[in-house]
Amino acid sequence: MISFIVPVFYKDVNSFIFKRALGLIDKFANHPKIEVIIADSSEISNLSTKADNIKIIHTYSGDRVFSPSKARNIAVKAATKKYLFFYDVDMDYSGSFETLLFNEIEEVLENKKSNFIAIPFLYLTKKGTSLFESNKVLELFKNSFLKGENNLVESISLNSSAMVMSKEYFMFIGGFEDFFAGHGGEDYNFIHQLCANNPHSIRNLDYYDDFKTPFIANAKGFRLYMAYYSLPNFFKNLILIHRWHPRPLNNNFYSQRVKNENLLQKKMKAFDLKFKGQIWKSTEPMPKIRDFIIALMQNYNYDPKKYPGFFSYADGVKPIKRPFSNKIRKLITRPGEFFKDIKFIGKLMR
Repeated sequence: MISFIVPVFYKDVNSFIFKRALGLIDKFANHPKIEVIIADSSEISNLSTKADNIKIIHTYSGDRVFSPSKARNIAVKAATKKYLFFYDVDMDYSGSFETLLFNEIEEVLENKKSNFIAIPFLYLTKKGTSLFESNKVLELFKNSFLKGENNLVESISLNSSAMVMSKEYFMFIGGFEDFFAGHGGEDYNFIHQLCANNPHSIRNLDYYDDFKTPFIANAKGFRLYMAYYSLPNFFKNLILIHRWHPRPLNNNFYSQRVKNENLLQKKMKAFDLKFKGQIWKSTEPMPKIRDFIIALMQNYNYDPKKYPGFFSYADGVKPIKRPFSNKIRKLITRPGEFFKDIKFIGKLMR
């Protein structure tokens, strides 16, 4: 029914990515409904399996920096199922996820209600990841996030590569841009093209702004517009878990972020100019994000006052104290964000 597309890159068998790839192979081996295509872009591929439903493709290209875009595009060519799910080796999910996913595919994609499904995920803390490994109960982490806590869940991602669509539609859109290498950019660029061809409303005037905030209710720019696709799925429990992992300071993969963010702006604008008059065909006004979230919460019997996670931290909860290496990385790669964070945290601490 569906092919999971999973790009991986690791230096050696001691890498946490390699170990998680082994866990992923064990999880999906001989699954009757899921085909897994692993695009292994490591210089030496050490992954193997006897499972008929898992294909491991060596996609090493000799590039200085790993490109998830290239890996995914190659993996898609090997996929044999009707639908594609762009998955990450750090992702996982609770027991009911597959049933919910297959039902959503049947309801939404098979019935032509939409051309894609956007799936949100929760970034777990180190503590949350350890707990999830022994207790894969989604409600524990979902409720912790909604309550405005951050001891188990660090944040939520409403816009990512975690999307489901038919292989045919993926080819129609044109796949991921190979120009992106390293962390960031390629997923937003792809989502931008999906939004342009499937707009839910008129774009916000600040759409091209790359504005980051820990609370989606304060969102602006393209991150705001894109969030409307996945937010309803959060309340359907169609949620992925992103497990914590270290980010080495000297890893080239993470040092490309600023470059990719600048490239993203150029690519989005160039795409819109190229297809001007053919895309963004919606006359519906965009609902206010706070009203949109509150309506969803009320439909699912969540009191926004008791569950402020989309709007703020709970009383007494302070921002997570980052490791010193994280601060150094941000100062080097994204100095503007570094100094904005200092001002924001200062306000919260007052």
